[in-house]
Amino acid sequence: SHSEVKGKKYYDQLYHNIATNYYSIEHENRPPLGIECIPQSDIPSVDEIMEQVNKLPGLYTVKKVFERLSKTKVYEAQHGVTKNKNRYHMAFVGNSGTGKTTVARMVADMYYSMGIIKTRKLVEKRASDLIGKWSNSTRDTVKAIVEEARYGVLFIDEAYGFLNQNKEYGGQAIDALMKTLDVEPVILIIAGYEDEINELYDMNPGLKSRIGEQVLFEDYTKEDLLKILVNRLEKRGFIIENHIVPLLEECISAKMSEVNFGN
Repeated sequence: SHSEVKGKKYYDQLYHNIATNYYSIEHENRPPLGIECIPQSDIPSVDEIMEQVNKLPGLYTVKKVFERLSKTKVYEAQHGVTKNKNRYHMAFVGNSGTGKTTVARMVADMYYSMGIIKTRKLVEKRASDLIGKWSNSTRDTVKAIVEEARYGVLFIDEAYGFLNQNKEYGGQAIDALMKTLDVEPVILIIAGYEDEINELYDMNPGLKSRIGEQVLFEDYTKEDLLKILVNRLEKRGFIIENHIVPLLEECISAKMSEVNFGN
């Protein structure tokens, strides 16, 4: 049979299924799951990823972080710098709707291209997913999720989930996460509002010491939102004529004036 080119989503799901099945089997002396037999989809180069990042509307701080990352590999090679995994853990802070998940996928691609992680896998979870259903199950829940993300990036969104349910259990989850990250080849990205992330730092100073980069996601401006709206409309086959643009701007301004507007 002829070979078939598969996309990133296919390989991510393939690895997820293999890892989930492998780690669901209880075995006291179970060896780590190797990645040699797991196919990886084609990955853009660092320059191609930078081109994608620079096409994103707004997010000027994010773009500066990627620009700095793109130069890291060359700097390390020239200066013989030893990789420290903690340098690559990140906290994404900002309001909802600012593209954190999209950027997290790009970070996974960038880290894979730079050789920081062995797969371009991104495992997406909410903070509440790490808190066990019973008082003594949180540690095992965290361990299973981190193992699922092994050799890739674990993206934990909605950080308020550590705070809103039961702070004691949330604290247990963060503590278990820190201990597991120390021994597992996983890069962590945690995302939430800035005050929530700071409260997590207060809850567990070890989290702050492990975050190598805190990235601010600014709210979109009206111009940014216009670009996003026009792009989405054009992808759906609409032709945006010039006389329509002021009407779109009025609609965006009206939405932005709403109390609970979320980008």
